[in-house]
Amino acid sequence: MSNDDHKKYGSASRHKLIVRIVAIVLAAVFVLMLASQIFLYALAVDADDIDALKAQQAALQAQAEECQTQLDALADEEAAAVEEYQLLEEQNQVLANQIDATTALVDSYDEQIESTAAELAQAESDYEDYYELYCQRVSQMEQGGSVTIWEAVFSSSTITELLTALEDMNTILQYDNSILQQMTDLEAEIAETQSSLTEAKEEQEAVLSQLQTEQDQMQANEDRAAAVLAEIEENIDLYAQQLASVTVECGDLEADILEAETLAAQQAAEEAARQAELEAQQAAEREAAAAAEAEAKAAAEKEAETSAQTDAGKGSNGQTSDAKEETSSGSGTDAESDSSEEETGSSSSSSNTSSSSSSSSSSSSASSSSSSSNSSSSSSSSSSSGVTGSDVVAYAVQFVGNPYVWGGTSLTNGCDCSGFVVSVYAHFGYSLPHFSGSLRYCGTGVSYSEAQPGDIICYDGHVGIYMGGGQMVNAFDTNHGIIICAVNTSRLVAVRRILT
Repeated sequence: MSNDDHKKYGSASRHKLIVRIVAIVLAAVFVLMLASQIFLYALAVDADDIDALKAQQAALQAQAEECQTQLDALADEEAAAVEEYQLLEEQNQVLANQIDATTALVDSYDEQIESTAAELAQAESDYEDYYELYCQRVSQMEQGGSVTIWEAVFSSSTITELLTALEDMNTILQYDNSILQQMTDLEAEIAETQSSLTEAKEEQEAVLSQLQTEQDQMQANEDRAAAVLAEIEENIDLYAQQLASVTVECGDLEADILEAETLAAQQAAEEAARQAELEAQQAAEREAAAAAEAEAKAAAEKEAETSAQTDAGKGSNGQTSDAKEETSSGSGTDAESDSSEEETGSSSSSSNTSSSSSSSSSSSSASSSSSSSNSSSSSSSSSSSGVTGSDVVAYAVQFVGNPYVWGGTSLTNGCDCSGFVVSVYAHFGYSLPHFSGSLRYCGTGVSYSEAQPGDIICYDGHVGIYMGGGQMVNAFDTNHGIIICAVNTSRLVAVRRILT
């Protein structure tokens, strides 16, 4: 191989080397771009995530509004219950005052009856004493006492004296009779007074008995009103706790949404900056590649021109002219061949680069497709494994706001607490007894700390479905219907798990 051939071959080799270096650089840049895009995709905040957070926040806000509505209704009920309780309390106090007054009156009648009884006994004693004295005087006068009728007759010297003596004796007898009559009248009056007092006492005792009966009934009504008021206040506390919990969750979600939106905006700005930087870098690389290729072509053309001029100088020897021309022609052919080979090499290199990029892209796409397929397969497997507690809760909360009907099992037209649980689980093929006392023995018992969504929360005479986070959905009562409220652990008697 001649020196010119070596130069041509060396120039072509350098050109190929430069093209290959540029291709490698571009391929490396592409790989870095792809890797950075994958990394950014892994860290990026998806708009669907923000929408999901906003939907969750909207649901919590609706729940908070429902809690506030329930609190407003309970506040009205509490005001009415307080008014009723105070009215009963006042009425009960009035009855108590009447009972005290009647009791005092009965006691007064007892004292008066005792006093009249003593007066009557004294009058009877006085009457008996005076009557005995009267009898003795009469007997003395008739049978020969110190002053007798006969003595008056024989001792009187004149008729006038006799009449005077007899008149005096008659006056004494009339006086005694009047005294006895007054004493008899006094006894009768005292006896009548005692009878009237006894009758009045009996009437007041009857009134007192009636008042005590009314007081017992009034006290029972007051106790019931107090129990209703206590239950309303307990429900107010439960809804207030639930509202506070939901308010805190709403605040946390709002902070999460703000953080997610800020991060998304920051990532979008960073992505735009990276994209602009990448495009500028690619443009610079293309310009560098084009400049290198133009420099290589210019060097090759210059070498070819120098070689042609050298061959033309040597062709002045006539004997070798034809040979030189043939050689020159052959060299030109070789140069054309080299040039063609260089273009082919460049094209091959570019093709390889494109192929490499395409392969890398295909590989990334295949990997992404495989990952998506695996994820879909995993999700399908999870959802087809059977009913979950979350499925039960999601179905149950659809009926929040529907009415409470004692003994009912209709989730839309009305049901009671056990009918609600029975009907929800019947939707998933489970047959449970329509009685809260029996439900506390169904399934498997777990502690409240281990409770999961779908478990049955059992109180004494009430049941509901646990939602998680200390919340339960249940048919509460006729005033509230089907609602979501906090679990009252002080009333909890059992937690039963139906799903296994």
